[in-house]
Amino acid sequence: MLKTLHSKGFSVMLWICPYITPDTLQYRQAKAMDILIKNPDGKPLITEWWNGYSAALDLSNPAAVEWLDKQLEALREIGVDGFKFDGADVLYYPDDIITAGSVTPNDMARLWCAYAEKYAFNELRMAFKAGGMALMQRLCDKPHNWGEEGIRALVPDTLMQGITGHPFGSPDMIGGGEYMNFQENSGNLDQELFNRHSEIACLLPVMQFSAAPWRVLGKESYDRILKSVKLRERYAPKILELAHHAARTGEPAARYMAYEFPEGGYERVNDQFMLGEDILVAPICEKGRTSRNVAVPKGRWRFQGTVIESEGGVMELTPEEGVPIVLEKCE
Repeated sequence: MLKTLHSKGFSVMLWICPYITPDTLQYRQAKAMDILIKNPDGKPLITEWWNGYSAALDLSNPAAVEWLDKQLEALREIGVDGFKFDGADVLYYPDDIITAGSVTPNDMARLWCAYAEKYAFNELRMAFKAGGMALMQRLCDKPHNWGEEGIRALVPDTLMQGITGHPFGSPDMIGGGEYMNFQENSGNLDQELFNRHSEIACLLPVMQFSAAPWRVLGKESYDRILKSVKLRERYAPKILELAHHAARTGEPAARYMAYEFPEGGYERVNDQFMLGEDILVAPICEKGRTSRNVAVPKGRWRFQGTVIESEGGVMELTPEEGVPIVLEKCE
């Protein structure tokens, strides 16, 4: 399978976490090697997390890191390119954990980030003091809804992520990463929401699908997804250029309006963004809307092939189907 995927141009990443299921040979080996986090009584910690109950690797112990290296390198040898490093959330570690390096739960989370940075293909959902690290940082799971914690959180959270040192941000899986929403409503997903999420993600650093759109959407909605993917292909050179710039400088690709136009009074505008210095992106995040108000800085902008003049006010604009509103600054 790996050879087939590679032949089609795909890189392959596997999902992993720093936990070990207790009723396994690997757990008994890890316990014997003394590489697990412990409770104050000296017994291995068994923590409850979103995927069950597990023992946890003590990443402050060099022997634990070496053990994990061997597990992952065995996968690399057969063609796996990288890993999605899930877990290590602070809330899954009690405050009184016993570790080789006498570290706190926050420190343990940071060690997971530092470990992931060794791999060029990485992705994390959790971070602590990881600003400036070369990590693809996904937002926490968003519910499949139109609310402030759902689709309307994607742009504000990604902008905050970038400005705090995490420029390689993923605005969650398209449609929402809260997997229970898909288990409970797999036959009744909001296809408009799925499309709008794709339109938001297509010009952010990472565009990530989980639920396959050709399986969960009707033809019309799927065709709209293809349009947002085509738009990303068009702007891919720009996104890659900005990613390299971010790696050198830490400056995010997706930027607050107020970051690029500090005198424009855009401090409270967080539902649109600048892709670099000269591309304004304004996705629609409200159900049933086909147009939206856009804060357009003063100057000349190209929109859908036409140059428009702005005095720095608000314009109501309508995007083409399947894509966000995109304005390019004219020279």
